[in-house]
Amino acid sequence: ERHGFGTQLFADSTIYIGEWHRGRRQGFGTLSSADDSDSYSGEWVEDLAHGEGEWRWGDGSMYVGEARRGVREGTGLYATALGDVYYGEFKDNRFDGAGTFRYSDGSTFRGAFLEGLRHGAGVHADARNVRAEGSWDRDLR
Repeated sequence: ERHGFGTQLFADSTIYIGEWHRGRRQGFGTLSSADDSDSYSGEWVEDLAHGEGEWRWGDGSMYVGEARRGVREGTGLYATALGDVYYGEFKDNRFDGAGTFRYSDGSTFRGAFLEGLRHGAGVHADARNVRAEGSWDRDLR
């Protein structure tokens, strides 16, 4: 049974380097895909990402923030390789709650999100700061 600091190479060639407690990932550690394109570095509880951490994906996107029970949940920042950036609340790996999304074209949306979509009160501003306030219903205004 693993206990303390160690490394494990899994059958699918992913590798974990970090802390173990009674055979489970617990404490701080990094799990990386075989080609190192996808990774999670951060806190672990009972074999799941839980606490503060950072995900990076092969498409160039990344997330820094809170994780709960293996998913992005709580407050975090998500950025794509194309320049889109979201900062706010997450639930079940999706934008959910209050947040700000800055699009790569310079426009922004500040307001409420539900299941990854603009939903509820918000303000959209284009790159010239022309603003539209209102209510959104599952991404429709």
